[in-house]
Amino acid sequence: MIKNLGNPLIPMFKKALDVNWLRQQVISQNIANVDTPNYKRIDLDFKNVLAKKSRTQDLDLHRTNPLHLGGSSKGKEVLPLLRQTQTRNRNDGNNVVPEQENALMAETMLQYQLLTRLTTEHLSMLRSAITEGRR
Repeated sequence: MIKNLGNPLIPMFKKALDVNWLRQQVISQNIANVDTPNYKRIDLDFKNVLAKKSRTQDLDLHRTNPLHLGGSSKGKEVLPLLRQTQTRNRNDGNNVVPEQENALMAETMLQYQLLTRLTTEHLSMLRSAITEGRR
């Protein structure tokens, strides 16, 4: 009984927060490489990855170079990151648009704040139910 306290919402919120955090990392990488020649932006499809995450336990970012994101991914699923090569390019071959990335980052941060608020409210309701409304 206690083991399932908070199900199914808490595990779902945790998975959504994990995927949202990964998307923030990908967008940050795009922003950091805005001036890198021939860099192609990467994105993470939030809905598809969240659906996939709800069926699995552990996700890891895809490494384009073994030196980039240190650590081992043995035993972990690798996320399919989308490298967008069909979008418009600048003269240096880079296709990152800083304004677009900043808008995506703001959207992702708002989603993250919403998810943390929902998690906090749900835990508060559980606490109230456990203590029968007493503090």
